Amino acid sequence: MTILNLEMIEKASRKLVILSLLFLMSDEVLDSLLWLTYGLADFIEYSVEMGAENMLNTSDKQTEIIGFYLMLSASLYGAYRLFRALPHHYCQFKTRVKTSWMNPQQYSLVRWHMLSLIGKIELVTICMISSIPFWFLI
Repeated sequence: MTILNLEMIEKASRKLVILSLLFLMSDEVLDSLLWLTYGLADFIEYSVEMGAENMLNTSDKQTEIIGFYLMLSASLYGAYRLFRALPHHYCQFKTRVKTSWMNPQQYSLVRWHMLSLIGKIELVTICMISSIPFWFLI
């Protein structure tokens, strides 16, 4: 095998390993992120309520109402800022995706055309064999 074939096989196998790890770990990672988000929101709510109760000397019901409206105001302000910044960031993201997608595609296409027929058959065979574990997961 030539060095070019080994590089292409290494890149393909690296992508396959990363995809399999993401596929297998996605449930645990998502669950952990949801619990962390919930814990952070609960901590912020408790802090706001304790601050309002200590500073304003209010009852529990009044403290909950103040905390609710403060959290609502903060989340609405955050949503407002997000919707204001979203079009600009979307345009930047779209141009970055286009450029980052075209450069590797052109590079891979040039490398594919440089391969001999035997090299192409070897590469396709290795990719097909390495994708067999995914067929058992489906």
